[in-house]
Amino acid sequence: MRDLVFNYFVRNLTKYAYKILKPATYKHNRRYWPFYRVVRNTAGHIDQVFFRNTLIADHRLKLNNRHSKCMLIATGPSIKKIPKHFFKHEQLDYIGVNGAIALSEVTFQHYVIIDHDFVQNRFDLVERVLDTACNFFTTARCLDYILRKVKIEQIRCQFKIIEITSHGKNELFMGNTVLVDEKVKSPYFYNGYGFSTQMYDTVFDYYTVAYTALQIMSGLNYPYIYIAGLDMNNFNLPRFYETLDAKQPTLLNQHTQSILAAFETAAYFFKIQNVSVYNLSPYSLIESFEKLTLDQDTIL
Repeated sequence: MRDLVFNYFVRNLTKYAYKILKPATYKHNRRYWPFYRVVRNTAGHIDQVFFRNTLIADHRLKLNNRHSKCMLIATGPSIKKIPKHFFKHEQLDYIGVNGAIALSEVTFQHYVIIDHDFVQNRFDLVERVLDTACNFFTTARCLDYILRKVKIEQIRCQFKIIEITSHGKNELFMGNTVLVDEKVKSPYFYNGYGFSTQMYDTVFDYYTVAYTALQIMSGLNYPYIYIAGLDMNNFNLPRFYETLDAKQPTLLNQHTQSILAAFETAAYFFKIQNVSVYNLSPYSLIESFEKLTLDQDTIL
């Protein structure tokens, strides 16, 4: 108990000191300083992240895909209707988001969580991710919450820290706030929505982690992508791993039009990159990608 009180006092003291020492454009880092150190390359992308002088994330290590095809597993209710053999293909890499780890039959190579509310509210599922040998893509804020609760030596996954552009700005980890202007010549914009092909530069957040995950999959250079559980409808229903009595709130229904437009942008970029993307949710509101039926195995 005394250690918790001490850590709480130290963190609040350092937040106050940071506020005095740094300009307002750095204020988002007040919860991290002086516990974190970020090393960037000449392009300004994160190379390494240190926590209390211990290397916690190393982006210099090359990420090798096991296969050319991958499946993104989102968490819509339709997951329950997909035959289990779709989740056990030996020729697929699996990428999970949020509560997808509840599918115990899946071995995930990559994982993405960017919502700190999910990390706080469903830390039981986050711990399951930490105990896998996956590449765990997450944000500085989620990382910080995790490291407050779990010792580094207890973590099996490899952290990969991504920086989110939201509402036109990117708050760099231990860095400045960067404004993103569509008028600047950039490969990231189409019809007003951004899509990043370089995951360590930035990724865009349009209210759903599945969109962020698609940008990471693009950065991993998968030529074939299958998406399961991307329903974007029936928002009153629990996610496949939830119950009606234990259902986390969602804002997806309030931002449906922006989400649909963003996925149109994703489809545009995948098309010009010659990447084939298939939606395995037959009644999904997302019509940007070709839908496959589940009455036959069309993945391989």
